[in-house]
Amino acid sequence: SMKDASCEETDFVTNQFGFQRFGMGFALDEVGGRDDTLYVAEINFQGPPEGLATIDTETLELSPIGPFSQSFGNALELTSSSDGNLYGYFLDPNGGGWVVSIDKTDATILEATYLPVGQGSSALAFAWWGGDFYIFTSPGGVPGVDRYDPDPGTVGSITSLSATIVGAGVSTCAPGG
Repeated sequence: SMKDASCEETDFVTNQFGFQRFGMGFALDEVGGRDDTLYVAEINFQGPPEGLATIDTETLELSPIGPFSQSFGNALELTSSSDGNLYGYFLDPNGGGWVVSIDKTDATILEATYLPVGQGSSALAFAWWGGDFYIFTSPGGVPGVDRYDPDPGTVGSITSLSATIVGAGVSTCAPGG
């Protein structure tokens, strides 16, 4: 509940098409539109994500889109921009991570940018707001937030946190950049 933070069990069936754990994010269906879709990326932390799917928020049915054309790690979170583009952040097992642009129709990785943020065993959350990406990780058990501005290509630490963030949702109405 958005009113009182209470929880109620849903009829969602886990492990549909092998998607047991997943990163997720809503993305607008079209620029300037009002409808959005919930995208999920299967993550098992033992190997590369299986692929991209959608979940119908009325029926709670998962529909696979396909495997990712490339994989950059074992953990992946999703977010989208106000123009409906879908993005992910892969934690690289060797350290750092990758911001990727994802084609929503076939799970093709369109573009990938390496950032020295996080590590393979970090907690992970990823959000887009006002034209910048925010990456929440906990390398070495120290939770923090980094901001990546794609226009000049800069990345920097914003703050340390007292708690580990494992999910960051942003409205598809978020301001553009």
